[in-house]
Amino acid sequence: SQLSGHGASKATMGNRFLQTSDFQMTALDQDTIPAHLAFEQLTQVLGPDLRDGGLPRPTELLFNEQWCFQKSSQSLPPKACVLMVHRNLVPTAFKQKVLQVSNTIKQHSLQERLLGPVQLLALLAGHDPRHFFRLPVRRQNIVEDTVNQLHQADPASMHFPLRVEFIGEEGLDEGGVRREFFQVLMRQLFDESYAMFNYNDSNTAWFSTSALETADTDGMYRACGTVMGLAVYNNEDGLQINFPLALFKKLKGDKCGLADLEDVDPKVWLSMQKLLSWTPLTGNPNREFEDTFCLTFTVSYDYFGETRTVELKPGGESVAVDLNSRLEYAELYSAWVLDVAVDRQFRHLADGFSRVVDAALWSLLTAEEA
Repeated sequence: SQLSGHGASKATMGNRFLQTSDFQMTALDQDTIPAHLAFEQLTQVLGPDLRDGGLPRPTELLFNEQWCFQKSSQSLPPKACVLMVHRNLVPTAFKQKVLQVSNTIKQHSLQERLLGPVQLLALLAGHDPRHFFRLPVRRQNIVEDTVNQLHQADPASMHFPLRVEFIGEEGLDEGGVRREFFQVLMRQLFDESYAMFNYNDSNTAWFSTSALETADTDGMYRACGTVMGLAVYNNEDGLQINFPLALFKKLKGDKCGLADLEDVDPKVWLSMQKLLSWTPLTGNPNREFEDTFCLTFTVSYDYFGETRTVELKPGGESVAVDLNSRLEYAELYSAWVLDVAVDRQFRHLADGFSRVVDAALWSLLTAEEA
């Protein structure tokens, strides 16, 4: 679809371009190209472009002159020869390794900058003077303690390696304590009892439309995003919270559509499919549709026992949905679920996430791979 936007027909693309399955490298391991070398090449060649989120989209590699074959030199520009620039052709597992390497290198680099003579002497004496982002929390108050400390923390301090301490418990955090911290915290922080997320029958989490519009709730969403960011930045996975693809698309700035509704609210998505596939039986299909479904351009939802109704477009309450406008209705409804109704909730979560995660390196992954 991106290529066709540049005037390429399906026939042209079929003759000119290989399918991804034909062209993608299916195996890249440490014996072929070490992930740290791929990352170093990326940063050395792109430099400031990478820090500014300058990784090109696949269409830019094909149509933007700065990435194309240079007739004058009879070669590709150096930056077009960087493996990770062609990330759409690189296996997901390898891209994830590169992202993990970048996180580790950044953390160690920040620690080394703060190592002066005194710290080096302490290191030689067997002590660990390195700087960490430390989170001492009480296990029985893990949500409250974490949210309070994240609210007070300097965002720059979160880019150091995370060290967690459960107050009153023995044990140095060498990774196991941190992993347990994330598992316990995520399970409680995203629980429905906080009325910030709902779960569908597939146990997929999505923002609650009933969330209170208060500074405290905004802070909780920001903390959720920061915790997610800390997990990504500290290379923790398997956090047992099932988010839909739509969330990662939104975090990456990609547009969501009707198809994304299937993961977020399968029941509503199925209703929309029935609506769109319905076939009239009479000679007046629009009237038959109206009489069958009795819909207007509105959506109703529960807000702590109160039914609230909002218009999907100006004057929507008095506009009936008919056969000709059913697709518009379905698209507006999905946009309301995925964007409009959760705009405030998502903005604060995304703000917390971006406090920790490097946007340029995060762009290595597509939403499906995140």
